[in-house]
Amino acid sequence: MERKALFFLDECRTVISTSIKKVLAKVGSKPVMRVNIGFSSIYVILAINAWTGEVVVSLAKRPNSESVKYFLRYFKRRVGSGRVYMVMDNYSPHKTKGTLEVCRRKGIHPVFTPPYSPELNMAEAVFKSLKNYMSNKIFYTIEDVKNCIKQFFKENKYRFNLNAITYLGLDKIEV
Repeated sequence: MERKALFFLDECRTVISTSIKKVLAKVGSKPVMRVNIGFSSIYVILAINAWTGEVVVSLAKRPNSESVKYFLRYFKRRVGSGRVYMVMDNYSPHKTKGTLEVCRRKGIHPVFTPPYSPELNMAEAVFKSLKNYMSNKIFYTIEDVKNCIKQFFKENKYRFNLNAITYLGLDKIEV
């Protein structure tokens, strides 16, 4: 069976404020953590290959139609020619006339998930790992946030141990 080029696309907002998670500390001690409570943010847009777990990543100031169109062009330059199926949620910038036109010109066939079903998008698993990686860190500037995001993907070599069959639980279905 030939595997088609299948990717999952999504966006995630990352903020400059510190996200606090549990930490290990000596019994009886009181951990002290410096935090930032700023509101500046950056959006991570990524597409993950359903079979290999490889990702294509871009950063954007806003998750609007223009940033999605830019990402799709960038994505297509990275993955090369040929037909690609792109699973996306029903976020309005994914469905604009301009976005759909870029998809058509670049050979990207959008597949939209049902509303309110983030569990069907593999990109959510990557974002969960990213948020965990960024927790308990203090950022003073948005550049610090960007550098942390870049470092996360660099450390993971732009590849995650995910594939669509196991992620969606299709390996447990008997035929």
